[in-house]
Amino acid sequence: MSRVVFILALLLLTGCEQYQQVKSGRNEVGSFSVTTEAPIWNSVPSGHSPGSLPTWTVDGVTLNSLSFVSGIKDGSPLVTVHDKSKYPVFHSDMLPNEIAELVQSTVARLFTATISRTGELKPLTISGQPGFELEFEFVTDDEVIRRAFVGGTVKNGELQVVVFQAPRMHYFEKDFGHARDLIVSAKLP
Repeated sequence: MSRVVFILALLLLTGCEQYQQVKSGRNEVGSFSVTTEAPIWNSVPSGHSPGSLPTWTVDGVTLNSLSFVSGIKDGSPLVTVHDKSKYPVFHSDMLPNEIAELVQSTVARLFTATISRTGELKPLTISGQPGFELEFEFVTDDEVIRRAFVGGTVKNGELQVVVFQAPRMHYFEKDFGHARDLIVSAKLP
């Protein structure tokens, strides 16, 4: 009987994880160290974040999310999931366009979506490392067109990527400037 009560209490406690406001200043998220100017972001409990990634949001994950994909080693998928065979894996010798396709494929599978438009792959420097940036759009099952911005680099053979996504109408443009500033100014060890 006491074992059942303990398990029920544990289940209730895990369901009570709260969003936490991200404080202004320097914050450590995965391998990234990022600086926020104003406390507009909230840290999402891992059970509520896409792919169990460290994720921040302004308005809730259904309206926007900033996910930090860090320290991905050769042969690993970008997300933590039960069935890893359904997700493509990173290889340390991938070219930027291959990494961009890997990210898009992962986002499409994670959100049960179809990629509808891909922007131009451009160079981006993150923490002094040569990297890339990409914007793309995807359509989810509920027919919402979402837009994503990705900034990433490979450092010491490990993939480091940040993905900001939100519905194309209103929410993407509303927080894109803040998200891009965080990505561009991110520091890696």
